[in-house]
Amino acid sequence: MRNKTPVLLALIFLFSALFAGCQQQGETPAISYEGFEASAPLTGGAEVTDANVKALAIEERDGDLCLTFGFLSGSRLSGGASESAAASAPAYTVSMLKNPARLVVEFSNVAYWDYTRNFTAPSAALLFGCFQTRFTGDSALRFTFQLTGDAVYKAEPLTGGLTVVLRPVVKPEATNDMEAQDITMGQRYFAMADAYRDYCDGILPRDAGATPALAKNGNDIVMLSPAFYSEAEAKNFVTALAAKSEGVVEAQWSVSLLAQNDAPAFDEQQVYERAYTQDVVRIDGTTAAAEVFIKDGLYLCHTPVKKAALYSKRLTGGQPGVDEYAYEQIFYIEGGAEGRPYLDFEFQVVEQAKFSPDGRKLAVLERDGERTHLYVFDAASRELLTDLTDVGFGELVSAFTWDSLGLSIYAVSGSGAMQVHQYDFGVPQEAKRHSVVDKNGADEGYIAYSDGELYFTQSDLESGETVYRIKPDGGVRKAFAPGGAFALSPDNRYMALSVSTTGAETAGGVAGFSLLDMETGESTVITGEFSVNNFLWSFSGAKLYYIENRLAGTGGEEATSGEEEEPQTTATPTPADPYPYTLWVYDSASKQSVKLMDLPYPWIAVSGKSDEVYLSYYDADTGGDLVRATYLLPVR
Repeated sequence: MRNKTPVLLALIFLFSALFAGCQQQGETPAISYEGFEASAPLTGGAEVTDANVKALAIEERDGDLCLTFGFLSGSRLSGGASESAAASAPAYTVSMLKNPARLVVEFSNVAYWDYTRNFTAPSAALLFGCFQTRFTGDSALRFTFQLTGDAVYKAEPLTGGLTVVLRPVVKPEATNDMEAQDITMGQRYFAMADAYRDYCDGILPRDAGATPALAKNGNDIVMLSPAFYSEAEAKNFVTALAAKSEGVVEAQWSVSLLAQNDAPAFDEQQVYERAYTQDVVRIDGTTAAAEVFIKDGLYLCHTPVKKAALYSKRLTGGQPGVDEYAYEQIFYIEGGAEGRPYLDFEFQVVEQAKFSPDGRKLAVLERDGERTHLYVFDAASRELLTDLTDVGFGELVSAFTWDSLGLSIYAVSGSGAMQVHQYDFGVPQEAKRHSVVDKNGADEGYIAYSDGELYFTQSDLESGETVYRIKPDGGVRKAFAPGGAFALSPDNRYMALSVSTTGAETAGGVAGFSLLDMETGESTVITGEFSVNNFLWSFSGAKLYYIENRLAGTGGEEATSGEEEEPQTTATPTPADPYPYTLWVYDSASKQSVKLMDLPYPWIAVSGKSDEVYLSYYDADTGGDLVRATYLLPVR
């Protein structure tokens, strides 16, 4: 093996020399700004193959703030095959942004940034905070050092590195009351938005006039306009920006009054402003907003005692523009309080979540690309008990249900053909808990448990769609009723059952749904005008909500299924009518159906109250980046 000791010694000597640069200035001289720049960009550096920001040191020395970058070519730490000393820093530009003061150091071509493995920003009088920016599709790497006051700067190239020295600018003392007021006040108007990710992705153009800055909390990064003398000017900036930049939404921006070099306050409400102003329903031809129940997520289910609701919230990890990734986490909300994390677990896309009837377990269905995972968590400890996908349920779980005691969970799932699977927590030996209840196949989307039997659907060319029932422990399937989509009432007395025939609207067949009495077998037709794939019983069972899918016509093939179905990552193509789904309600007392409103999506759920219906809504144009909320529909 080749001896690497000389190379390691050379690197150690190199970085020792780099970080000693600021320490050789000697005693503090009288304040002088000679050799420093106040605003003009400074450039330098050269081409470095596979440039790696190996180290970054920040330290105070004699009143100055020294920022020292050390570079290598290549990175074994980050997966590269080799690394060696760099002759210089990569091509760079050093510049200053104002209000608040921010020093920007941008390197034109960087492949690795190993410094992040052990970097901690120190506390310094002049330094408020720092962050790095990586633009999508660009090899440039930008460092922003936000300052507490104005400063001048100079760049000192080093062998394999670069030092930037910042010297605070001392403000002159006021000679009269007017100058004193100008120095202490210095307030200006700024437009700001939580749009840093749009900036990194190019949705908000880099030359639009808005620049990133750390918020007052030191964590969030907001986009900030130039300073304006009036609120009207700041608002006009936003209007003009939205007019010339597609994807910029005015509702994301707000205007604030800030003192010179003051960090902007991060406004949480600003993030969700669109949720409160969105027209999410159409009633009698007029669009209207609805009450926001969850401002930052999609409803999943209520806890067993109905006091709190669980919802999925989209979050991001890593550094924006560098190694950022999106994930979802389950939160809970109770009363009017802010949502709080319920599970410390990162999901891809949460489709459904259901507590077991005894309240001891929580099943969560996650979609991860082309496959799914069905997890079961302990509701008390919040710990993961099992991933049913990995213990035999297969790569695609389309629907699941609990038994009446919460001991067993059943699912229509598989890795090829769909079958009915069971996992029995009552079996002592974990390896024997999984079994296949029925191997003859099943259609995706519907499964229910009632009085010791499972109900599911399967279709074939001879008999069409049929609902079957089977006893989980060694039973044989039996045809229960002709039909496809179905939903049992909370007391299991009635089954809402969709009945349709291929070509019904043209060949005189039946398209609609009925209520089937599970005890007597009596069937009552509710509608024969259109097929229904979305049913939702109120908790009391007194009302049945259902969706007419006008986008798919009477066939209903594009309607989603399941009582708590969640939106997928791929949005439905925008139809000519932005509200293509109609919500109806059937009242068991009056035995009448009433048309309530038109909706943009069919993802509805009932709350713990009998007369409340939730709509899970997200902005289709951005996949939920701007609006991802749950609304309380006015159905009373």
